[in-house]
Amino acid sequence: MPLVVAGISVLIPLLLMTRLRLNGFAALLLVAVGVGIVQGIPPERIPDVLNL
Repeated sequence: MPLVVAGISVLIPLLLMTRLRLNGFAALLLVAVGVGIVQGIPPERIPDVLNL
């Protein structure tokens, strides 16, 4: 499962940046939050994890 999530997390920012013309930083941040939620990190801990 983590390998599938990693593969999808590479494709999603590409689609966000090319199709939706979203800023690269914003796309990566959205994907990082999404991966955190999918991997089971509680939403209130995600800012702490991203701050590392």
